[in-house]
Parts: sequence; C-alpha cells; structure tokens
Amino acid sequence: MLRSGHAELYPEITDELLVEARRNEEELALARQIGPTSAMLVPLVARGKVTGVFSLITTTSGRHYNAFDLTLAEEVGRRIGLALENARLYREVQQSRDQFDIILQGVADGIIVYIPDNRVLYANEVAAQMSGAASVHELLDQPDEILLTTSPLIDEQGHTLSPEELPHRRVLAGAQEAQATLSVQGTERWVQIISRPVRTQSGAVTMVISIWHDITERMRVEHRKDEFISMTSHELKTPVTSLKGFTHVLQRRLTKQGDEQGLSYLARMDAQLDKLTRLISDLLDISRMQAGKLALRIEAFDLDALLNEIVDNVQATTTSHQLRIEGRTGAQVKGDPDRLGQVFINLLTNAIKYSPAAEHIIIHRFHEGKQVIVSVQDFGIGIDQSHHDRIFERFYQVGPEEKTYPGLGIGLYLAREIVSRHQGRIWVESRKGAGSAFFVALPQMEPKEHTWPADPTKREG
Repeated sequence: MLRSGHAELYPEITDELLVEARRNEEELALARQIGPTSAMLVPLVARGKVTGVFSLITTTSGRHYNAFDLTLAEEVGRRIGLALENARLYREVQQSRDQFDIILQGVADGIIVYIPDNRVLYANEVAAQMSGAASVHELLDQPDEILLTTSPLIDEQGHTLSPEELPHRRVLAGAQEAQATLSVQGTERWVQIISRPVRTQSGAVTMVISIWHDITERMRVEHRKDEFISMTSHELKTPVTSLKGFTHVLQRRLTKQGDEQGLSYLARMDAQLDKLTRLISDLLDISRMQAGKLALRIEAFDLDALLNEIVDNVQATTTSHQLRIEGRTGAQVKGDPDRLGQVFINLLTNAIKYSPAAEHIIIHRFHEGKQVIVSVQDFGIGIDQSHHDRIFERFYQVGPEEKTYPGLGIGLYLAREIVSRHQGRIWVESRKGAGSAFFVALPQMEPKEHTWPADPTKREG
C-alpha cells in the first residue's frame, strides 16, 4: 500500500485470510484470539506523498465495513496526513527561526522588521539598545508614537522626528529606500538607519526591514572635523579681508600711475581672493548648518525677478556660454532670496564649468501643482546614474575621472540643505556624456499669503 497509495477494504475477514496473512504461528494464534471481522487500510497522504498507513479493524460480530466506510476513512486519513505534515513543517520552521534568531542576535547591527500597520514583527537586542527601548519585548508591544514619546529621536540639527519622518514609515508610504542619521535624545549614540521593503510578486509591501548601524565614533570624528573647519574658516577670514583691502589700495595707486601690467596682475589676484572668500563663506555655512545656526531671512519675493537678476549677473562673468531663460512662473515664493540665489548661482556656475565645449545653458521655469520648478540644463560631460544620489552629500566628489574639474564637493551639499530648509527639493537628471539638468522645486505662495507683510527681521534657524 505504501507503494501504491491506494486504500484497501476487507469487508469480511475469514480464518483462511488470517492464515494467509500470518507471519508465524504465534501471530496467527493472537489474531484468532482477537477475532477481527472486518478491516480497512488507508494511506496517510500529504502533498501527494504517502507518509504512513491508517488501519481500522472491527472485532464486533456482525459489523462489517463497506464502501461508504472506506470513503469516510480515506477522508480522515487525508486530514491526519496533512496535520502530521503541517506539524513537521512547523517544527522545522521553528528550528530554522531559532537558528536564524541566534544569528541575528549575534550581529553588531540592530535589525527591526515592521509590518504594514507599523507594528514590529521582529527585533534583535542590539536594536532595542540603540532605540532606547528597555527590551525587545517593549519594541514588539509599543507603536512608534509611544516609543518616540519615551525615547525621542533627533536628527543632526537637533530636530525631533515625527513618526512620518522615520525611514520605515517613508518606505511604507511608497519610497524604494529611506535612510536617516539619528540619535536618541539625551544620549551620545548616533545610528544610521536604512530601510528597504520586502514585496510580494505583485509588488505589494509585506514588511520593511530596517538596519540600525552604530556610527557614534564616526560622528565624533565628524564633529571634531566641523570644529576644525569652523575655527580655520574664521581664522582665514581676517587675513583674506585684509588682503582684499590692500589690493584695492594698490589698484587705486596703479590706476593713477597708469601701470596697466600691474593692474592686470592685481585683477587676477583680486579674482582669486574672491574665490577664496566664497570658499571660506561656504565652509562657514557648513559649520552653521551642522550647528543648526544657519539663519534665513524669510520674506515674500518674486522668483522670476530673482532669477532674471542672477542670470544677468552670471552672464556678465562668462563669454563662453549664452544663458537662456525659458518660461516664466509669475510666482511669489516665501523664503530667503539671498540663500536661494546662492543655490541658483552654484547651479549656473557648475553648468558652465562642466560643459566646456557647449555654447548654451538653458534655464527652464514652470509650474507643477502647487510647486514652482526651476531647472538648469547644460550639454556637458554628464553624471553617471550611480552618482545621482551621492553628489548632494557633503565633500562627495564623482571620482578620479573628473579631477580635471577640481572642487571640495560642498556646493551641491549647501544647495540641498538650503532648498530643504525652504520645504523644497533638489535633484538631478543626467547620463554620462549627455549633459545634466538640475531641478529645484519650491512651494508657491497661495494667493491669500501675498497680502502678508514681509518681515525682514524674522529669522529662521
């Protein structure tokens, strides 16, 4: 039967059948003593495989199994087989889960698995320690809102995060990946959280896996580096200002003397001092950002007018490229025009710098929903897809192939931070060798907001 997988029915067991089935005389004697009158042998089947045999024997005089009894017994055998198979699989899953848990509990990173209702399905002890929870059990029991109340998470600027800003919440809301650098308020521990989705074949998110990596030591090094940059920038500012002043004094003297060659040298020196001044200013801005002290002068202003002025000023500095504006927004934007102007100047100078063989830079202005979008498009060397997200990181440079265009990698970082503080976003669309287009999206003021008086004294950190 184990080979055939078919049930067998013996409606009537005769003595001849007992004699035929015996293996020895002792077994025959025992069978005659029991006195079976009818029997059924039913295979236990699970997932198409026979795993055992279910035997039913009656010794009641006059009681004989029939075809109906066999059908019922086959159904019972099928259910028993399935139950036994499920029990075996459950035991194997439990063993695998226990082994997997031992592995995850031994890793240095924290691991938290969330399900779509924001509950924690799994967490290891390291994650509990990093998140400020008393135990894994506390993580499993509490929703985000309660955990953030007992152990608030703050970003690098010291701002407290809301539940919607957590990386796993952003992934559940549709992001392909989300990450953040956070600290539990009141502690010196910093973690980098990276969250990614686990999807079904149809694309639905079934869970989100968050990896918590301890970067406390790296943040300490970064802090010391920021302090050094801030101190050095302040120290450089005074002598550069003095050099700038002496240069102007010499320019006036040489102008009176008519020394054209000397004026040419001083003009070059003055241009280099301007570059050094801008670099020092950028480094100081980075220090202020890291300390959460970058001031914004918030006011309502005409975005088109600001862009027209910036394009005219940048055009005056170059004869190699023609800057062309397309479209208009007619929009009022609420923010700091000087800081946003700094962003657009950076994008335009980069476009000129990285498209040496091109003749045009195109500035597009248009609406998209409640946002106004400005793009700066060049026709230069382009940026490979692998660098698109990282070029906005502090001090990031594309690679050795771009060393002909030196820089510190701080301009786009500053641009991203300034735009972010205006509730906007900045991104790039580019391919290697096919030019680049940088986009800045800013919220447009509602018509009713236009009646608000501008307050040039209001500042925002």
